[in-house]
Amino acid sequence: MNPIFSLLIKQLPRLLPVVTSMLERPPSRNTEDGRLAGIEQSIEWLAERSDAIERRLKRLTMLVVAGLLLSVVAFVLMLVR
Repeated sequence: MNPIFSLLIKQLPRLLPVVTSMLERPPSRNTEDGRLAGIEQSIEWLAERSDAIERRLKRLTMLVVAGLLLSVVAFVLMLVR
């Protein structure tokens, strides 16, 4: 497979939210209200992304804790034998 396509396939989960947010973005207006609405929309997107990152960090933390517990149990079992 072409290395460029394989790289795109690997990066697809990271690129998909960016592409969807760009497609959902309303057309920008040059008026003051348009700029304010654009800033509000950007803040909402940022909040959604930070929530997703927070959930991912919690999940990774739990996986690390579970891995650490498993390694401690394996170490204790090794010492007992």
